[in-house]
Amino acid sequence: GNVSDFRVMGGRHTGTGTTDQSPLVQGAGNTNHVTIADMESDATYALINLMGTSGYFGVFDNYVHDLGLLGPSLGAAGIFMIQATGLAIIGNKIDNIATSHCTRIGGADGGVISNNQFSRPHLAANHCLTLRGFTPTPGTVFGGAWCQNVVISDNIILSEMATGYMLHIAPQNNGYAERHGDIIVERNYLVSTSASTLFTEVIGTCTIRNNLFETD
Repeated sequence: GNVSDFRVMGGRHTGTGTTDQSPLVQGAGNTNHVTIADMESDATYALINLMGTSGYFGVFDNYVHDLGLLGPSLGAAGIFMIQATGLAIIGNKIDNIATSHCTRIGGADGGVISNNQFSRPHLAANHCLTLRGFTPTPGTVFGGAWCQNVVISDNIILSEMATGYMLHIAPQNNGYAERHGDIIVERNYLVSTSASTLFTEVIGTCTIRNNLFETD
C-alpha cells in the first residue's frame, strides 16, 4: 500500500518450494495509477491481492494460472481487489485456480472487465468471476461501498468443476449486507459442464443482454 504510479510489464512471476508465495502486487490500500501488463503468474499466491482503497488500475494481457497448487493455504484469487476506482481488467487469461475464485472484485466504482478468459476454479464454493459490494464487517446493515458503474463484456467464462457460479454478482453470503448497482453484463460466452452459470442478488440496476450460455 501507499504507492503510486508504477508499471510492471513483460515478465514472469512464479513460486517455488512449498512455502507461501507473495502476490506480485499486495497492499492494504492507497495503491494508485498502476499498470500490470503482459505478465505470466503461476505457482504462486495471486497476481494482485489488494485489501483497501485503490484507484486507476490497468490489468492487461496477463496469463495467471495454476495458483494454490503447492498447498491448501498457498493461494488466493488470481485477481483480488477491494474498493478499486477506475478499474480496467482487459485481455487476461486466468485459469486453474486451486484455492479461490479466478477473480474477485469488491466495492468497485467504475470499471471495465472485458475480453478475458476466466476458467477452472477448483473449490465448490468458488466462482470464475465474482463482483461484490464491500462492507468491513458482517451484518445485515449496509455500511460500506457499492459495487457500481461496471461493464462486464466479451468475456469467455469456462468451468469444468462443480464450482459455485461462473458469474456471481451478489454478496459473499447472507451474513454480509453488500450492495450492487449500475452494472452491464453483455456479449459474454459462458460454458459449463457442471457449475451454475449466473447468479445475481441485491441489484440496484443491472442490465443482462446478448450473452450466450451453454451447459450440459
